[in-house]
Amino acid sequence: MFAKARIALAFAAIFFALGMHMPYFPVWLQAEGYSEGAIGIVLGTITWMRVPANPLVGRLSDKLGSIKRPALVLAVLAASAYGLFGSASTLWQLVAVGALLGISFSPLIPLTDSVALRLGSEGAFNYGHLRLFGSAAFIAASNVGGWLLEHGEEGDVLDALRYALIVVVIAVVLMPKHAPAPTNPPQRRAPPRRSHWRFLITTGLLHASHAVLYAFGTAHWRASDVPDTTIGKLWSMGVIAEIVLFAFSARVQRRLGSSGLLALAAVGGLLRWPLLASTHAVPSLFGIQLLHALTFGALHLGAIAYVQERVDPRATATVTSLYAASSGVGAGLMMLAAGPLYGTFGGSAYWVMAGISLAGLLGARLVARQNDSIDTPAQPASTH
Repeated sequence: MFAKARIALAFAAIFFALGMHMPYFPVWLQAEGYSEGAIGIVLGTITWMRVPANPLVGRLSDKLGSIKRPALVLAVLAASAYGLFGSASTLWQLVAVGALLGISFSPLIPLTDSVALRLGSEGAFNYGHLRLFGSAAFIAASNVGGWLLEHGEEGDVLDALRYALIVVVIAVVLMPKHAPAPTNPPQRRAPPRRSHWRFLITTGLLHASHAVLYAFGTAHWRASDVPDTTIGKLWSMGVIAEIVLFAFSARVQRRLGSSGLLALAAVGGLLRWPLLASTHAVPSLFGIQLLHALTFGALHLGAIAYVQERVDPRATATVTSLYAASSGVGAGLMMLAAGPLYGTFGGSAYWVMAGISLAGLLGARLVARQNDSIDTPAQPASTH
């Protein structure tokens, strides 16, 4: 039980920092005088760094048989990056610090996922019940950030992020060592290599569909005269819906499986992004934000379900890190495009995100077909 509390603390600390960074770090960049294109470059760089960092760190952790040691080094580097942002005076200095942040912070999430999955495979607890502590912390951070913007100034966001990363370092120090991988892991029907690529491309597309929201959602709402504290509540509303889904994660996963959850995430995007393109009325926005439970919550649960269904428990850090890297490829590309898209089309840029969700739906269907072919036993040849 104490191990469960320490993993919950790690999720909470990491996602509190993420909940401050995602909606409000772009606002800080905007207040510093950077254009939409420059903001897209900085955010895209941070996101792109997942691509080399996550699989390398995951593979190293599996080889070392330890997650805490690399995670602690990364947490200290991430805290240092937020300390350096305030002294960066040019775009390229910001890009360099952003690269450091992307390399160091993004692997912390799949590493914590791996600890939870490894212990969960031993029957210790349910992954979704732990992960919802991270979602709750994200809500707290989004409200704190909204309050800071309304009652303070944009520079307070960077200070809050620096303090948040100190807490992340402490949480990683307290994080339990993951349980050793079972010597005789359960036999799973492994998919062919092309199936993993289908899964990774699909999850990359579905993560990429969030690029305009993550880069310019707060700025767009502010430009539409939505109050800052209301914006914080809008971000919170989406994550509250996500928490509800995580609370019932085991039941939902049994019913839909990994490919069904990925398809549900894509359908959520086909609803959410056109609606965000079409309205900024606050009552409607609160309802639209509930779809975050599908576009992100079902996506993440589907990816975790895929790892549980198809991956050797001894390779969980490697595969969860590959999943995080695939999301970095998709989201990184779209973050670079999000600046010009939003600068040119404003809120109508969300229609492009809907198109990406449609591509993700087709990918989820291919993953489902592959899973069906793996799980269907070969029929004996007819003797007639």
